[in-house]
Amino acid sequence: MKPIKHYLDELRKLENEIRKEEHLLEQLRSKLNPHSPNLDKIGGYTGPHDRIGEIMPLIVDLERTIPAKKDEVRKLKQNIESALQSMTDYRFRLGVTYHYLNGLDWESTAKAIGGKENAASIQRYCFVTLKKIEGG
Repeated sequence: MKPIKHYLDELRKLENEIRKEEHLLEQLRSKLNPHSPNLDKIGGYTGPHDRIGEIMPLIVDLERTIPAKKDEVRKLKQNIESALQSMTDYRFRLGVTYHYLNGLDWESTAKAIGGKENAASIQRYCFVTLKKIEGG
């Protein structure tokens, strides 16, 4: 099994890619609005101003890759959950679970954990613990 930090880094990277690609997909779909300029060239014209001919391959590609990346995210989260099960540090487990797996910001993570935690303390604790786990 790979170190948990590897899974967390990969998770963060994939989630950022997915957000960017979903935003791009939204923008591309909006360009297909029937009231957009250059869509009057559809009738067999495939020149440089054919917006559908330019945009549809990009949309199709994104509609294929985004779900595949979401599947990768699910697998990474399963690997993280498996790695966390072997750890006895409940504070670290909760911090990682709430922040990385459930997507809460550090402030909400601290509130969910409760006690004397605040955003800075739980974030720092998780980062320090990750470094210790990785031998750093």
